[in-house]
Amino acid sequence: MLLCSLALLGGLLNRGRGIWLVALVLGLPAGAVRGLWLRMRTDYAARLVQLSPVRDGLWTTVVAALLAATDVFVTLRSEEDAPVSPLFAAGAALCAGYLGGRALVTRARSGSAMHLDLR
Repeated sequence: MLLCSLALLGGLLNRGRGIWLVALVLGLPAGAVRGLWLRMRTDYAARLVQLSPVRDGLWTTVVAALLAATDVFVTLRSEEDAPVSPLFAAGAALCAGYLGGRALVTRARSGSAMHLDLR
């Protein structure tokens, strides 16, 4: 999702690009902090990583999808000469930054976690 947001960011007009970038940059550290707080168990022999059961990733993904769908719907329903508001897209970028930051920190932590037998 983070790569999708960055790809869409490249295609935006200059008017909406700043708010997208700010939202993405704000979401990355928030997700990184959440990734640090997740409890994790690792089994190096079986190459398994088990995270504590949390639902923030699911809800963030659902919110990002709803914001992206709303942005597409509003853009299609607006008149051709009306300026397009980047706020829904910025919300989706915030969610993508959160998920990306969380994934990056979780991946970095999985290499240094304590060994546990998860079988």
